[in-house]
Amino acid sequence: GAAIAFSLCISGAAQDYPELETFMNSAQGLSTLYRGKQALKYPGPYNGNEYWASKKFETGDILFEGKLYRGVSINIDAAAQEALVRPGGHVVSVALPADMVDYLTMDGVKFVNLHKKYQALPSGFYEVLYAGKNSVYKRVMKRMNSSVESVNGSPIGYDDPYYRNDVFEYFEYKADYYFQDEAGKISKIRRKRDLIRKFPDKKRAIRRYANETGISGSSTSYDVYCQQVLKFAEQ
Repeated sequence: GAAIAFSLCISGAAQDYPELETFMNSAQGLSTLYRGKQALKYPGPYNGNEYWASKKFETGDILFEGKLYRGVSINIDAAAQEALVRPGGHVVSVALPADMVDYLTMDGVKFVNLHKKYQALPSGFYEVLYAGKNSVYKRVMKRMNSSVESVNGSPIGYDDPYYRNDVFEYFEYKADYYFQDEAGKISKIRRKRDLIRKFPDKKRAIRRYANETGISGSSTSYDVYCQQVLKFAEQ
């Protein structure tokens, strides 16, 4: 595909971030994959993070401009809803145009750009929790918020052992779930009963299975619940 304009702007910024200049000097020899814009830098300090899960970049694959790149260092900025890639040996991350990314994987987990095919859905990347005759997807969103109360835990998406009570800004965590039926229709699901209702002929069997296995309890995450129910419903 056509090369993306290399838009890392280092005028002035290189003095503050010397790694930008290093990246600029070496990027011309890199793959087209790395010739996007510099990933956003969020002003700190803040609790939580802007990434899908952790700050760690995972090794995975990415289908970009119709070409599959393997063994890439990847993360997802869940605030900007952008795929980030990082060439080996560099600390600078590159944000890729979402409309040029079909899917990516991180540590074996697949994320798809559903908005590219279903434009009525919000933009961003959707984790494939289950893929069979039916599918379940998860979309994580982060947005900057502030609170004088402690928001460690579910508001930031995880328990942070380095949480700072003297910092009021934080990235708020939110996750949405989507069910796709055999006909390809996609709808949002919020509760466990929403998923059961997708299988009207198997409601009783699913409830019995959920109770017998214990997944109906609050200790089971919605991710695991969806995966287990779909496996049971499709067997």
